[in-house]
Amino acid sequence: IVADPEASVVAYKLCRIVFLNKMDIFTEKLKNEKKFKEFKEALQYSGEADADKCAAHVADRLREIVVKEEEKSGGGGQKRGKLEEVSVKIHVTNALDTEMMQKVASDIKVSILTFTLKDLGMIL
Repeated sequence: IVADPEASVVAYKLCRIVFLNKMDIFTEKLKNEKKFKEFKEALQYSGEADADKCAAHVADRLREIVVKEEEKSGGGGQKRGKLEEVSVKIHVTNALDTEMMQKVASDIKVSILTFTLKDLGMIL
């Protein structure tokens, strides 16, 4: 997060895509009680040591940050009902899973195309 809202990423029209990569390593680290405790403290997480739930929590925290930054910069003019509606795409990946990576690549193409068409005023 940038201290100067004018220089903040949300001050610009961007298609935000975040990769939470290496899920296999993340899953292993969550099995370590000390690492899981550190994760819980760092991200105010109160759930179980389930990799999917932990990754979903990280995604929600990232969306919350984007919403706060948009509000500070004046770019979040509309109230959003759900965090999933925030203009950031989050993909949980494992680079060794080629089928999943193909889907992610396809999703990215759709996200960029949709963002561009909206920016040009061609779709709402």
